Amino acid sequence: PTPDGPPLSGIINILHLAPVAADLDDTAVVICNDADDSLVGGPLRNGEQIGYLTLFFGNYDWYVAGAAGGCDPGGLLLDLDPFTMRGNAKLSVVIFGGANTQPLDSVLIIEALGLDVNMMPIFIQQP
Repeated sequence: PTPDGPPLSGIINILHLAPVAADLDDTAVVICNDADDSLVGGPLRNGEQIGYLTLFFGNYDWYVAGAAGGCDPGGLLLDLDPFTMRGNAKLSVVIFGGANTQPLDSVLIIEALGLDVNMMPIFIQQP
């Protein structure tokens, strides 16, 4: 899809391609906000994707945790690199590895960089 949400927003998809356990149900993870441990999305099992989420312009910092423990930093499996969402950006995060002695890792794919936005405050002198 194309980013057609509110102005100054973009979209992001998250794909879980990390076979972190032999049983498919045990591969379930959740994506959590680093700032307040709130749920961003999931649970996702290996081979699933979250679908495109609309995010407003700004900086985001998330982590991956086991679904059984929810968004508890104690269950952290992978700290994702922070990213900046720009207006009309289209991004994907792929979570991979975690089996056959391969470390769990991620990559951010930029499908459309989007627009850089500069905000300038306007001051109006009051009489």
